[in-house]
Amino acid sequence: MFPQSFTSRNPFLYHLTAQGNIKQILCERTLLSTSSIASEVFQSLEERRTFVRDRRPTHVILCTPNRRYTIRDQRPVSMKVLARSLTPGWTAGDFIKLLNGRVFFWPTIERLKRHYDRYASESPVIIRVESEELLDLNPHVELACLNTGATRCHPKYGGNAPTRGAGTFQPPNQIQFELRSIAEVTFPSSCVLPRKFWIGTSPEGPWQSV
Repeated sequence: MFPQSFTSRNPFLYHLTAQGNIKQILCERTLLSTSSIASEVFQSLEERRTFVRDRRPTHVILCTPNRRYTIRDQRPVSMKVLARSLTPGWTAGDFIKLLNGRVFFWPTIERLKRHYDRYASESPVIIRVESEELLDLNPHVELACLNTGATRCHPKYGGNAPTRGAGTFQPPNQIQFELRSIAEVTFPSSCVLPRKFWIGTSPEGPWQSV
């Protein structure tokens, strides 16, 4: 069971998505990882492998006969810095694949706002869910103590980004960092949304129940 101290401190979790995705999300009440979407779209195993291992410099539209997905860019990731900041045995492509294999939520308004500000001009939609209910529905949660999709260099790490790779995402019963250090709440493959959640167009709200 996820520690109640976390959900008490962080009663809501936040997910950012493109305007074009929200109608489908409201209908299906499920969020899919980029890798899960790619497996629906690409018939070729090689195409799928390339897509999930390559950094996206811009947003990408993926379509199936019945669905249309807007996939967000990965511009904050520098492949050069990433390659220098990985645990032994990992490549940059390995880590991009790891990111693409999960659905991401932010645990605080402050972290949400930093992410939102990059895309504010595109009028994205924010999904707000009750932490406890989401975590009960999705026990396969894995946590990270850093912003895994950004590779900002820091003197503390010798001009590299914080180390990432093996052990970046950890299940609650295995985390090796404090709960207050959680920066990302993620779900491999997919995430089922609660029966009730909220949407908004700004971190400050207002929030509409859906």
